[in-house]
Amino acid sequence: MTSGASPNSLYSHVDPKTGKVVQNAIYDSNGNVIGHVDFKNHGIGSGHYHEFPIPGNPASGHGAGKPHNPYSTIPPGWDKLPPELEPHTPIGK
Repeated sequence: MTSGASPNSLYSHVDPKTGKVVQNAIYDSNGNVIGHVDFKNHGIGSGHYHEFPIPGNPASGHGAGKPHNPYSTIPPGWDKLPPELEPHTPIGK
């Protein structure tokens, strides 16, 4: 979902096969997606994140050639996981 989410919310996408979180989507006060945290390694370790300069438009900050921000600089709360769930890949791996 890129827009229409609950304002200031976070949605964790869980892999149905593993039961582990693969990505968090972060939404602003208008319910537009403003970032993703990836819990899989695709060139940078698990826990890296992407910020979307254009709210509601993931392509503005996620994809080929877009910045992969390290876990060490993640905004507070963006990495929150549901109780009892783990990231798909351990943070930093």
